[in-house]
Amino acid sequence: MSVKIIIDDAKGLYQTGATSGGVVGIKQARSSSGVAAGGNGLIVSGAITIPANSLITAYHVVVTSALTLAAAAKVGSRFGNLAAGTDGTYLALNDDDYCAIVDGVDSLAVGAGNSSDLNISASLDIDGFNTRLVAAAGAQKIGTSDVNIYGALVSSQNITAGGTVQFIIEFITFE
Repeated sequence: MSVKIIIDDAKGLYQTGATSGGVVGIKQARSSSGVAAGGNGLIVSGAITIPANSLITAYHVVVTSALTLAAAAKVGSRFGNLAAGTDGTYLALNDDDYCAIVDGVDSLAVGAGNSSDLNISASLDIDGFNTRLVAAAGAQKIGTSDVNIYGALVSSQNITAGGTVQFIIEFITFE
């Protein structure tokens, strides 16, 4: 059984049972990586479980092993409910969040990435073409059940096998 840690003004610090654990009232982050399989332009993370009664505060995507694209490409990200990485329930795809074809980018170096946080987006903008990620309106409050969210990096060109991307979601859990 998972445990949820709660900090309460009246009770102090205490534990209670929970389906996915976490800490109430403190910003947390969970992440999962995805590896390029090659032969397509999609990298998808494993499930990132966000606890019930949480508010998502930010999304980040960071290249942790260099990505090589077949040619200059449009590259973007999305976060959604489908393990195939094909929906943008929480963060819709802007297909050139990182770069557009006219930018001439055919690889993404380690440390390149993007974020819904303006300052982090700027710090991850190695190539100078980022458009900050924008969360979907009305979808950031998680209801009474845990949800699994999958991040996806989408390229208009094939990605060579082996490149790795880390998908990170920040959130605060309510009691």
